Amino acid sequence: MGEQTRKLLEECSKGCKMAAESIDQIREHIKDRKMQELVSGYRKKHRDLEREADRLLAEEGEEEPQAGLAVSAMSWITTNVKLLIDESGSQIAKLLMDGCNMGIQGITEAQNRYKEASRESRSLAEKLVKLEEQFSKDLKVYL
Repeated sequence: MGEQTRKLLEECSKGCKMAAESIDQIREHIKDRKMQELVSGYRKKHRDLEREADRLLAEEGEEEPQAGLAVSAMSWITTNVKLLIDESGSQIAKLLMDGCNMGIQGITEAQNRYKEASRESRSLAEKLVKLEEQFSKDLKVYL
C-alpha cells in the first residue's frame, strides 16, 4: 500500500470515528423520535464506512488509526457546554451540521493532498464526503 493511500484511509477512518463519537455524545439529548432515527441511521452509515476503511488498511497489514484524545475531549467539552445552554432540536442540528462541515473540509483537504492514493481509497473518501453532505441536508428541517 502506498503512503498516500494509507494516509487517506486513515483520515477516512478517523473522520468516521469522530462522527460516530459526536453522534453518541448528542444522541441522549435528542427528544424528537424522527430526529433520533435519522441520527442513528447516519451513525450506522459512518460506522460502516469506518469498517470499510479499517478493512482496507488491515488487508495491507496496517493498524486501524485511533482518533486523537485531545480532539475528542475538546469536542466533548464544546458539545456539552453548548447543550447546557440550549438543548433544542435546532441546536442539536446546528452542532451536527458543524461536524458535517468539518468532516467535508477535512476529507476534501486529504483528497487534494493525497492525489496519488488508490482509486479504492479515493472512492471511499468520496462516499464519506457525500454522506456528510446528505446528513447536513437532512438536518436542515430541524433548524
